[in-house]
Amino acid sequence: MQLLFSILINALGLVVIIVPLWLLGSKNTSISMRPDGKEGFYTYAWFYENTKAKILDGTAYKKGAEIGTPQGQKYRIKDVEKSSYLLGMQTRYDFEIESL
Repeated sequence: MQLLFSILINALGLVVIIVPLWLLGSKNTSISMRPDGKEGFYTYAWFYENTKAKILDGTAYKKGAEIGTPQGQKYRIKDVEKSSYLLGMQTRYDFEIESL
């Protein structure tokens, strides 16, 4: 009986830890426009999204790089701000852009 109770408590503890992290991760997978009125966008990268973080830290999204949209619009990245949240498990990338 004591073993069953111990297994139940451990399983409940894992659910309490994993479910909120999964909910946060599933909500922050898109690219959004900046809410401060500046022309630009932001996105999040979780600690397990290594490829996404490498691309965002690479030369394609550095200051001065040119990016485009599927509609054919061209932009230049004016500034990149990188912030860490949730004890470093999530990184937010803010991109300020200008039209070309």
